[in-house]
Amino acid sequence: MSEFIVFDTTTEYGSLAFFKDRETIFYIEVMLKKSFSELLTPVLELMKKTEIIDLEDIDFIGVVIGPGSFTGTRIGLSTAKGIAEGLDIPIVPITTFSALYKKVSREKNVIPFIDARKKQVFSEIRVGGKLILPPGSYFPEIVMEKAPKDSLFIGNGALLYKEKILDSGNRVYENSLFLSKEAGAIALEMYKNGKYFKPYRLKPIYLRRSDAELNRRK
Repeated sequence: MSEFIVFDTTTEYGSLAFFKDRETIFYIEVMLKKSFSELLTPVLELMKKTEIIDLEDIDFIGVVIGPGSFTGTRIGLSTAKGIAEGLDIPIVPITTFSALYKKVSREKNVIPFIDARKKQVFSEIRVGGKLILPPGSYFPEIVMEKAPKDSLFIGNGALLYKEKILDSGNRVYENSLFLSKEAGAIALEMYKNGKYFKPYRLKPIYLRRSDAELNRRK
């Protein structure tokens, strides 16, 4: 039996879960304007104090590595690396896109749509397993124009641009956007298939340079 924790700090829909194989032992979701990453350490400390978890028994950590908020994604992965290095355990990285796809796995055409600020979204388009639009940061209209009609747009960007998406002949997912349970299911399968990594090998998925990087280049 594998014991592991998974958390997502990539958007305002922050969440953390503790699993024993497919059984969810502990789950918390918090919607914050600031990143959920600021609550990771206090939540883990509470779990230890109440004996919900013994970190020494953890086999691996799963963490959503983006795309999403630059700050939230970076801090979330840094926290995962710190815990993994301290316990000498591997990390299983899950992309935000894959967790969103998992949430609506019965749908045919799904478009991940994550707010990238600057009037853009992080997105991609896959149809029948074929990549139509590569992962990147786009103006919403570009993605809508290339999406098959009646596609389901999912993510905080889909809620932000809901009216435009509906006007384009597509649909918007309006249920829960917390992703740790979906990420946990993906992480367990990846771990069993040997798809895990040493902490130093992992980097966040940004898909666009951060404002700090752009300012350094000026």
